Amino acid sequence: DPRRLVLGSAQWGMTYGIANRDGAPDDAELARLLARAHAAGVHTIDTARAYGESERRIGRALAGADLRVWRVLTKLGPDVHEPGLDVATTLERTTASLAASRNALGLDVLPLVLLHRFAHRHACGGRLWRFLLAEREAGRIDTLGVSAATPEEAWAALEDPDVSAIQVATSLLDLRLHRQGFFPRARELGRTIYVRSVFLQGVAHLEPATLPGFLAPLRESIEQVRAVAARLGVPSRALYLAFVRGLPGVQPV
Repeated sequence: DPRRLVLGSAQWGMTYGIANRDGAPDDAELARLLARAHAAGVHTIDTARAYGESERRIGRALAGADLRVWRVLTKLGPDVHEPGLDVATTLERTTASLAASRNALGLDVLPLVLLHRFAHRHACGGRLWRFLLAEREAGRIDTLGVSAATPEEAWAALEDPDVSAIQVATSLLDLRLHRQGFFPRARELGRTIYVRSVFLQGVAHLEPATLPGFLAPLRESIEQVRAVAARLGVPSRALYLAFVRGLPGVQPV
């Protein structure tokens, strides 16, 4: 179901991705990409304040489009809170981050806002999160969630009743959450789970011999996936997608 697929847009706003050799797409290429996605039934985009010009480019590309069709999820700026920062400054930065996202995207209501840093869930004694809850209650945010950087953060978010959406990284090359039973538990609790890094920033598409030195330990695993795909007569990317598609409780990928 193409409605379960999400376009990641980090590469649209900055140089991003281990497999990226061409930099950010130009405006014409981005327009073609969005048109092709729309025609295929993919209508969700993942972005963040930290993704450089990504939000602004999305807003410009979708200007004049029916925004009821597109769903854009974004993340709060990762610098809204730092250790030692006082409550007033933290809330000022949070307000500015949300305003910048609305302005760049051309949206009065943000469909989904995630914390870019899970630690911000309890920043300033929970005041930052309570501020976001108030924004949701006022109708300026539809849904709140967190982006988890580690399995430990993912589990902590899962057991938090205030968190309804969680973005996690998992793939055939990172089976930690799968082996820990995270996804069946998420389904039991009724959480919406977004899975990112399905192709590990494009590493899954690289020839094993061309992997950067620090990723050499992945070579054998990637070769094994390719061998299975060859026996099945499918591209290896189909196996990476099939794995996450089959995880219980997973919605958008």
